[in-house]
Order: sequence, then structure tokens, then C-alpha cells
Amino acid sequence: NQTDFRFIYESGKINLDRKVSIQVKEQTVETILKQLFENEGITYEITENNLILINPSQTLRKQAVQELQQAKKKVTGIVKDQNGEPIIGANVVEKGTTNGTVTDVDGKFSLEIAEGGVLTVSYIGYTSRNLAVGNQSSLEIQLREDTEALDEVVVIGYGTVKKSNLTSSVSKITDEAVASRPISTISEAFQGQLAGVRSQATSGLPGENYTIQIRGLNTINGDSSPLYVIDGVPRDDMNDLNSNDILSIQVLKDASATSIYGSRGANGVILIETKQGSGKPTLTFDAYYGVQTAEKKLDMMNADEWIALNMYQRNLAHLMNARY
Repeated sequence: NQTDFRFIYESGKINLDRKVSIQVKEQTVETILKQLFENEGITYEITENNLILINPSQTLRKQAVQELQQAKKKVTGIVKDQNGEPIIGANVVEKGTTNGTVTDVDGKFSLEIAEGGVLTVSYIGYTSRNLAVGNQSSLEIQLREDTEALDEVVVIGYGTVKKSNLTSSVSKITDEAVASRPISTISEAFQGQLAGVRSQATSGLPGENYTIQIRGLNTINGDSSPLYVIDGVPRDDMNDLNSNDILSIQVLKDASATSIYGSRGANGVILIETKQGSGKPTLTFDAYYGVQTAEKKLDMMNADEWIALNMYQRNLAHLMNARY
């Protein structure tokens, strides 16, 4: 009544039935409250004319939070792959907590963790790693590809699908298979690589485009050439592409091709994905040549010489018969 203070507390957390008798004179409110809550573990905060009472469990929790905050340390680092390239968007989490972050465009991260904490670093397609931070404040973490966890993804006309869930007949040629063969045109890469796909030259001229047929000849009078889709753009041929630019080649060989591309995919569809630019630009030069004329010709008879030779052989035969 003398101070106009108001008491604020959480219902059920303060024992209001406890009776305390104290005798004081000309003492401060803080002194009176100290005697009132002695041995109860209850603390208080004064805000303007409000007295906020805090029960023991809240006090201990507040102290624990303060101690935890004081025990945290800041850890920075970078996450790289096997080739030393930074991994963007890798998850870095303090093990056993929800405290975490992701790496930036340079593969770097910064995180506050508890003393003696353990970091769990993970990324899709890579093996997760657990690292005890210890006294370190700067880390360089390398992740290795998890080939067993990867499920091959096939690019089809309407998006991507896991190979295990694919019901269509799809064959694929990787860029390693193309680069490992001495080919001059993309159509040569199909020779002997895919079941049901035939690549054949119509003549022996160097640099000539090959004829590609998927599952045999589908028409007698019409065109049996498949539809080429390069980076999502339908085209009639692919021979102007550089074989070094190919990332993958996939062939749709069944009716799923017509369901996606209509009548244009009746002879099958060849999906080509090219490589995307990365890093510093480089310039390479690759060339080939062919010979279309013979370097040396045999000395042949002309028409008169050929007739004279035949007449001589015929007369010689008559003479031989006359002798017999």
C-alpha cells in the first residue's frame, strides 16, 4: 500500500498459502522481499511499479541458458568435394540439436556450437561426416561421393525420373563413352553402343552423315529418321554438334516417345544434353581430313590398245588350234 507495487506471477508456480510474519521498519522493498522469500529460491525483477516473481525452476532454467550461451563457440569452415571444389548448400548441423546452417556459394559456413560439440556435414550424393570440433575454430571439410546412394536419374521429355521407377525403354550413352572413341560426327557414337539402335553410313565418303534407325525400318516410303531433341529443343538432325560438348545421349525407343512428342516421335526420340559452361573459358581446336582422290594411278590401256590386244589374242588362239 505504501509503494503502489503490483505483484506479477505465474499462477500455480508461487505458493500463495504460505504465511510469513516479519517485522521491519524503514527498510527498502528489496530488503523486505529478501526476508520474505528466504530459503524459497524465489527471485524477483522490478520493472517500474511491477514486481515480477520467478519460481525456482524458472531461475534454474534461466541460469542454464546463460551458462549454455557463455559456453558456445563460433566455428567457421569450408566444405569441398574430392576435387577440391566448394560444395554449395551443404548442411552443417550440430549433432543432436536443431542448430545448423548451410554453406554459401563459396562453400563456407559459420556456426555457434557448444564446447565439445560435434558437427554433422551432409549433402545429397555424398557420404555424411561427423567431426569433433575440439579446440579448432576453423575447419576444412572434404566430402566423398557416395556411389551406392546415387540412383541414376533419366531425363525424359516431360522431366526427370529415377531409373528404378522408369517403365519405358530408354538407353543412354555417357560423355565418357563419346570422348573415349575417335569419332568425327555424333552419329558415329551410336555404332555398337545401344541395343535396337542402328547407325550406318550410306556411302564411304569421309564426313558423311550416318543414317540412324531405332528398332528397324518403320516405313517403306516415308522417313524413318528419329526426332532429335537437343537441350529441350526439337530438331531434324544433330550432326552440327561438337562431340566434346555432349554430356549425355538418351534414346526413347517405345510408344512413350509418341505419347510425349506425338507423331514426330513415331520413329523414336534421341534426347541430347550438352555441357554447361563453368569456370574460366578455354579454347580448343580439333580437326580431321579425308582423301577423296587417289594419289597414284595405274597406267591403263586406251581403247585402241585394248582392241589391238584382243585381236592379237584371238589370232594367237586360231594359230594354236590350227597346229593341233
